Amino acid sequence: MESYAVDDADAAILCLGSASGTAREAVDRLRAQGKKVGAIKLWLYRPLPTAELLYVMKGLKSIVVLDRSISFGAPFNPVCNDIAAILHQAGRDTKVSNAVLGIGGRDISVKDLMEELEKALETARTGEVKTPVTYVGVRE
Repeated sequence: MESYAVDDADAAILCLGSASGTAREAVDRLRAQGKKVGAIKLWLYRPLPTAELLYVMKGLKSIVVLDRSISFGAPFNPVCNDIAAILHQAGRDTKVSNAVLGIGGRDISVKDLMEELEKALETARTGEVKTPVTYVGVRE
């Protein structure tokens, strides 16, 4: 895994693969506005690097986890379920939300990720997750 600007962050975005470059750009733009955000990229999903993730997430108040797949009937989608579980098992109070993006090969934009990070910052401020799961770029 790889972390980006999380040392002093209140909120972060966690993603896999090609979304990480877009996430870093969103972080840079929000950091330029003075907002304390960061990004975490998972290089390897299985086995999940639990100890490393817990270390990197230690100071976060809120995290938004990106998923590119849907797990119908579950409280969150696959990656987010695992992140929520390891935080819970560690006794952490980090608030978790889940954003589903890139479904059907749709593009993931910097604007979309900036909006998700803004929501995570609001959660960090209030301690309340208003929308646990959001679907971005999916037509209704």
